[in-house]
Amino acid sequence: MAKGGSLENAIVVDGDTILNQDGLRFNNEFARHKLLDCIGDMYLAGCYIKGKVSGYCSGHKLNNMLLRRLFESNGAYEVNAGH
Repeated sequence: MAKGGSLENAIVVDGDTILNQDGLRFNNEFARHKLLDCIGDMYLAGCYIKGKVSGYCSGHKLNNMLLRRLFESNGAYEVNAGH
């Protein structure tokens, strides 16, 4: 599904089989990828977020929905101008 993806720049999976010759770099590589995606998505809020995020089967769309819901809810957050 990755546009422009290849065995050199993506992990390719067929069922339970990793097709890349070298396999995964880390045994939890998929979890690391999800974590970095979430951090990047939260960064797009445009300000530092001090809080805790946990997700189950999350992705870019769900992360975006979380930020939108947070910022549309009066009193759900405060902006500290000093940071």
